[in-house]
Amino acid sequence: YYDLERFERERERSQVAHLPSARHDPAIAEAPVDKAILRYLLEARALAEGESDYLSDPEVEIARELALASAGASDGAGRRKAVEGARGELAAREDAKIVARLGATRINWEGAPLAGGAPKLAASVEIAEKGPIDAGTPFTLKVKVDNQGDAPAERLHLITECVHDELDGIELLLGTIPAGGSLSRELSLQVMPWHPRFAEDLKVQIHSGEPDPTPDAEAGVRLEIAGRPRSALAYDYWIVDDPALVAKAPQRPEEAGPAVGEPFTVAGNGDGVLQPGERVLLAVRARNTGEAAAATVRALLRNKSGAQGLLEEGFAELGKIGAGAESRGAFGVEVNASPDLQKPLELDLMVADIHLREAARQRLKLRIVDERPAFEAAPGRFRIKDEGARLYNGADGKAEVLGELAGGAVIATVGRAGGWLALELEPGRRAWVPADLAEEAGKGDKASAPPARPALLIAPPALTIDPLPTVVREASVTVTASARHPRRVRDVVVAVAPVGPAQVEDKVFFQANPAREGEAAGAMSIAAAVPLQPGGNRITVTARDGDGVEATREVLVYRE
Repeated sequence: YYDLERFERERERSQVAHLPSARHDPAIAEAPVDKAILRYLLEARALAEGESDYLSDPEVEIARELALASAGASDGAGRRKAVEGARGELAAREDAKIVARLGATRINWEGAPLAGGAPKLAASVEIAEKGPIDAGTPFTLKVKVDNQGDAPAERLHLITECVHDELDGIELLLGTIPAGGSLSRELSLQVMPWHPRFAEDLKVQIHSGEPDPTPDAEAGVRLEIAGRPRSALAYDYWIVDDPALVAKAPQRPEEAGPAVGEPFTVAGNGDGVLQPGERVLLAVRARNTGEAAAATVRALLRNKSGAQGLLEEGFAELGKIGAGAESRGAFGVEVNASPDLQKPLELDLMVADIHLREAARQRLKLRIVDERPAFEAAPGRFRIKDEGARLYNGADGKAEVLGELAGGAVIATVGRAGGWLALELEPGRRAWVPADLAEEAGKGDKASAPPARPALLIAPPALTIDPLPTVVREASVTVTASARHPRRVRDVVVAVAPVGPAQVEDKVFFQANPAREGEAAGAMSIAAAVPLQPGGNRITVTARDGDGVEATREVLVYRE
């Protein structure tokens, strides 16, 4: 093979193709648990002189012992018999190690490996804290197990069961409970902080030895979680292609590790538009428009246009952003020296609160143009002509529009690039106005500040869902919600799925906004009938603005 990737795949297949498979061999699938599983103590042992470092891995050592045990066998039956004998010796040895190690932690794990029999057990659980628990806050689950039989119950352990992944499959070893005795334990648990308000069943299953399909005892409790106030993120972006702006512009992340190659420096003509071969900063200003602080905000950037450009980094830490506060960051970008000018540089930029899972995300399509006049610094004052003018994010008529300048407004400019006037919008950022829509202002004319902007360039709609009960008996609920945006709300979608991992979502409602202008374009209200399945239901409401930027909210409803 000349294709090394294909060669590696074929080699891996050939290495495992001869191995027995429970999927194709019924004898393996039906084997008793004690013959199908070998439990071992995960502990690296000290190596003797001359031993391979690989043998410090318990699995490698076990595999070696099984291989040596079957080395003298001449056929399949002989190898299976040899492996079975070695497996029994290994199981006894490893079990003794496990018993000793647990004994050192005061857990009595004596008894037969399978702890045969069916002990008569009773279990009860309760949550120590009263009332709903804030998402992300630890809570205490109290568990009590009574042995109601006339013999000791050996090798007891519990496993939690819940549709929420962080509460499911948690194990706790209990040990032995004497006849007529009881044992109490406490578990500190928590759900992730991004969960909305919900109610859900949390069960505890008690097993003696290897778990059977039916536990030896089971108990459950209804868990109630209170959702936290939410953050809401929006962001602006612009191109910094003038070295003179770098000192005041948002800064790139500090490089970690040894420097590789020439240091990245900004090189461009200063017009805020990409040209072939330029090295620029993609600057980002993130704002938290929500009611809660965003504890940990990160900006993530991905190149979606291949060779059109090269990213210097794809991650920037923006830190904590309080409600109403802002933070800035930047990414280094190098434009291909010979790009396809018919295609934009496409970048997927997401600003996310990883603590509450709130995000603003959009695929940016940054136009690449041929060589144009460079920026020339020349302070001045200009009056906008009567027809008014738009304020652009770069010196290009297809750049993003930042706002409108009314006729007669006087602006202070810092220079020009070809037929465009530049004004300072914020430190390290220029906005642009077509020069033919302005004329020099009189000596007594005083410049006014740039117009206020109702929203940043990437701003998800503000989405509000009216409160719903967390527990219902009905087969459906009606979800009422409203979405608002300074420019336009395009549509609203409602979907529902059972709570839990890898569940299929069912879209149950869609409504588009027919209005494209005026007050009606910026607001939508919906009422959607949502069917519920027994158990937990995750209802997702998504609103999109005119550019496809999404805002999503979740509601969890438990149907009894």
